[in-house]
Order: sequence, then structure tokens, then C-alpha cells
Amino acid sequence: VKCAFITRQLRLRDVHDAKIALMCRTQPILESSSKVGLMCYDFGYAALAEQMAGAKLELWHNFWSHVYDFTPADGSQNWSFSTTAPST
Repeated sequence: VKCAFITRQLRLRDVHDAKIALMCRTQPILESSSKVGLMCYDFGYAALAEQMAGAKLELWHNFWSHVYDFTPADGSQNWSFSTTAPST
């Protein structure tokens, strides 16, 4: 699964082997998930600024890297920071 999200809140459950580019206003939540790669949303398009303003979202309030995992794995993490964009 390869996705990009700009959202106020992200909660993933039963997601496995995914790469996600994320701009999230709150702390992203994982539950019963594994092999989730997260990176900061860094894509752009002509209407992005207008749409974010309309949704009352600001680039400066991005908590994409403040992940809370409700079901951490013993000895390892269910998620990691990714350096590869979801489109590749």
C-alpha cells in the first residue's frame, strides 16, 4: 500500500507493509499494524495552499513523526521513518 495524506487525524488499524507520506495535525496512531513506513508529506499542486486554508490546516502544525503505537512489538517497532516516497 502506498498513500499520501493531509489530514487532521490519522488512525491506522490492521495496516501491513505500507508506505505513507503524511501531513497530520495530531499525533498519528497505529494499532495492530506492522511494517508501516512514514515520511513527511512533501508533494505540491496548484490548489494545495487554498485547500489547506479552507480546511484550517497549517504546514507548521505537522506531527507526522510523533507516532503512537497502541500495540508495540516486542523488541522492534511496527513502523519506521521512510526516505522513499510512496510513488516509487
